[in-house]
Amino acid sequence: MLMDLLCGVFTGANFGGAVKSLYFDHSEPQNVGHLIVVMRPDLFMPPEEFRQRVDTFVERAKACPKAQQFDEIQMPGEPEDRKATLLRASGVPLSVEVLSDLDAEADRVGVSRLARPSAT
Repeated sequence: MLMDLLCGVFTGANFGGAVKSLYFDHSEPQNVGHLIVVMRPDLFMPPEEFRQRVDTFVERAKACPKAQQFDEIQMPGEPEDRKATLLRASGVPLSVEVLSDLDAEADRVGVSRLARPSAT
């Protein structure tokens, strides 16, 4: 709700149910608002104290009771970071359509194609 209030209501952009789907509704512009807030925690406390306070905040959040059928509380960005780590190790899967488009573009500009592992 806070993000919707700051990025939609506060900026004059769409908010709540008025934001169009990025993927499925192109009937009109989304009118998505963005708000960037830059803060310097070192103006309020030493950096190490700030880091310790953030660590405590995260520990307290993760110690809260979990919702049914969940075994972990994750912080914002944590699932994405885990996925990025996995993909760095295993590679990014591409669909046949994307590979075909890349092959066509490589042929168009005269770039040799890279060898690919066989599909499983």
